[in-house]
Amino acid sequence: MSYLGSTQSSSLANPPRRIAGGLGGQSVWLYNSTDPSTDVATAGYFTDGYQLGMKIGDVVIGTCATAGTSAAAPNTSYQMSLTAQGSTGAGASGTRMTSTMA
Repeated sequence: MSYLGSTQSSSLANPPRRIAGGLGGQSVWLYNSTDPSTDVATAGYFTDGYQLGMKIGDVVIGTCATAGTSAAAPNTSYQMSLTAQGSTGAGASGTRMTSTMA
């Protein structure tokens, strides 16, 4: 599944939300979707990250929630740092910490 940024229609948009920081230091962002953390960790995943104010060093906390969760396809929570930023996108391609919940 691909990222649906802030430019999508209001019924589809699912941008990350800044929940802390932003004044001279790192920010903390919350992002939940059905995309696995490996997809979210791809450089440029947040195609509108620059416009949202995401910066290198910001922290992204989120969950990958899938319907019909099972041991084979568990829900996953993660925390990662943004390590890439361009004039349009941002990506958390660095280290990520995950935990799964069946």
